[in-house]
Amino acid sequence: MIVNILNPTSFRYERKFLISQLSRHEIESMVILNPAVFSEIYHPRFVNNIYFDTVDMSAYQDNLIGISDRLKVRIRWYGELFGLIEEPVLELKIKRGFLGGKLKFPLASFYLDRNYSLQSQQDMFAEANVPEVVRYYVKSLKFSTLNRYQRKYFQSMDQ
Repeated sequence: MIVNILNPTSFRYERKFLISQLSRHEIESMVILNPAVFSEIYHPRFVNNIYFDTVDMSAYQDNLIGISDRLKVRIRWYGELFGLIEEPVLELKIKRGFLGGKLKFPLASFYLDRNYSLQSQQDMFAEANVPEVVRYYVKSLKFSTLNRYQRKYFQSMDQ
């Protein structure tokens, strides 16, 4: 499995929580008032992703059943969802239990519009400056999901 041969230089602990009892404002207040002294480090921005998966959706299935060692492949960019996509990054997000790491590879700018196709995707991966094992793997994947969300970034005083 490709996740076993890829090794990001750094991993971090990642935990996600579903909080349905509080509003976004209440949660942000708790973060800001936390004794660790969190402050906003970037302006709020839109995060856009194109996710890729195998034909049988194995990345999705691994996530659903809780496989601890898994891999997500996506193209990520910030700003507008459609049109000229500048500074996109191919990300391979590697999960090992609660530890997560990413391998990032800059991609050439591209247009995301009604003409975007599997061939466009394949051409982009073929031209990318990525290790051959990564190029081979991502070329075997298919478009899975396009999503967008707004994110705020906070950091504690001790970073």
